[in-house]
Amino acid sequence: MESKAIARYIHQSPFKVRKTLDSVRGMNVEDALNYLHFSTEKASKIIEKTIKNLEENYSVRDKQDLLAMCCIQFAAKNLQNNSKSNDSESEVEKIILKIIDDIDKSILTS
Repeated sequence: MESKAIARYIHQSPFKVRKTLDSVRGMNVEDALNYLHFSTEKASKIIEKTIKNLEENYSVRDKQDLLAMCCIQFAAKNLQNNSKSNDSESEVEKIILKIIDDIDKSILTS
């Protein structure tokens, strides 16, 4: 998956930054961060910081997507249960507890 990160107000020539960017373009995140960490170029520190920031923001967004999908799935199952029977409150409570456990497990493993 491709992502885009923007760093602004960098006090270095675009040519030098672009040269470093071209060397890591196409690498996966771990390889790019490893390359940038041991690089001697000034631009590598700025690019490394930007990539780490993007990685942190994406992981938060990914967890939010997981939570949203769980809520949608719960709402669909709740509608199905309501149409089948009227005394589904205990089933709804079980589903809610299961969703909470699944979310906790996925967040802890991330």
